[in-house]
Amino acid sequence: MKNSILAIIKHRRTIRTFNNRKVTKNVLKNILEAGRWAPCPNNVQPWIFYVTKRNNFYTQKIIKIIQKESKNESIGVSVFLNDSIKIFKSAPIMIYIFKKCILAKRYAVLGPSYQQKGELFEHQAISAAIENMILCAEAYGIGSVWLGSPVFLSKKIEAIFKIDDELCAVIGLGYYDKKPAKIKKIPFSQIVKFL
Repeated sequence: MKNSILAIIKHRRTIRTFNNRKVTKNVLKNILEAGRWAPCPNNVQPWIFYVTKRNNFYTQKIIKIIQKESKNESIGVSVFLNDSIKIFKSAPIMIYIFKKCILAKRYAVLGPSYQQKGELFEHQAISAAIENMILCAEAYGIGSVWLGSPVFLSKKIEAIFKIDDELCAVIGLGYYDKKPAKIKKIPFSQIVKFL
C-alpha cells in the first residue's frame, strides 16, 4: 500500500521551504509528462508549461514585479503576493501553467454561456494536470506548492514570457528537509452522501 496512489495522495503536503538538492532533468521531464497525460475534454490539451530555475532571468524579473505590485494591491492580496516571493526565492524549479483558451474560443460561436463553460472545462483540465504533476513529484520525494496568487498579476507575468495565453497557476518544486505535520481533514461522513 506504501506506493499506492492513495498513499501518495495522503502523504503529500504543501512545501514552502526547499533545500539546494538538484532536481534532475529526467525527473523533471517525468513530472511534466504526468501533467501532459491529464484528462481533458475533447483531448484539446489546453495547457502550456514554462519551466524556470531559481535565480534565473525570468524568476528574478517576476520577483521584482511581485515586490513592486504588492505595494499597490490591497492588504489581503499583498500578503499572498509577499508569501509567494518566499517560494520564488526558495524553490529550485518553478512551473508556470498557461491556458490556451481553445474551448472558450471554439464555443464562443454558440454564445456567452457556452464560452463560459468552455473556460470552465479548460480550468478543470488544467487543475487535473497540476494535480498529476504534484502527485508525481511526491512519488519522487519532491515537494511542491501550488500557487494561485501570481494570477493577480497574470498580465504582467504573461508579458515577461511574451505569451498570449492566460496564466492559471504556478507550481514550486524541490527537495526539502522537513515535511509539515499532517493536516486535519473534514470527516468523510460530512462530505460524502451515498444516495
